[in-house]
Amino acid sequence: MPTKEMVLELAGATVIKSPRRKRTSSWCWADGHLVLRVPARTSHREILRLIELARQRATAPPRRLASDATLEHEAAELNARYFGGVLPLRSIRYVTMTTRRGSCTPASGEVRISRQLASVPPWVRQAVIHHELCHLLEPGHGPAFQALLARYPLYQHAEDYLRLLERGTPVGAFPLSEEERQALLALLDQTGALPELRARLANDTATSC
Repeated sequence: MPTKEMVLELAGATVIKSPRRKRTSSWCWADGHLVLRVPARTSHREILRLIELARQRATAPPRRLASDATLEHEAAELNARYFGGVLPLRSIRYVTMTTRRGSCTPASGEVRISRQLASVPPWVRQAVIHHELCHLLEPGHGPAFQALLARYPLYQHAEDYLRLLERGTPVGAFPLSEEERQALLALLDQTGALPELRARLANDTATSC
């Protein structure tokens, strides 16, 4: 097993095979040139597949960002679906946050969502909205709060997705289609991360949220 990084040029891309990487791969573009970082044991065939995937993603149209109006619509739907429309929600909007996904002030009925979530898949963002809506009824994170949280069927999937995002996996490079479960499966296949989540998603048949 090599102990140092190996750099090679392949199919017009710079490939860095690192012994420090165990399972995940990533890429970036530097002055229009693709730089791919992979585990040292990655096969030639897999590297070529990742290069092609990176180029496909680079030419895909950008995803539209959700607006405050989208937040209001999604929150209203979640309120109606999982809380019977009784939540005292007075406002929901995007704000700039660096270390949090969202926040809630139960006394005023205000919810704030990190602007970074404007570009994630709707079902992921809705999980965060749902989390904050639960706080309108339960300020803490005790059993009653967890019971409310469990009403959103894809919450654990969304939590796993966000952990990938926060660990630096380049999910922003993956334009997501309406078939969001399939898109998340493709992401996990590409990174090789979280095999339990991959298996769970593969067995799910209901993905509407």
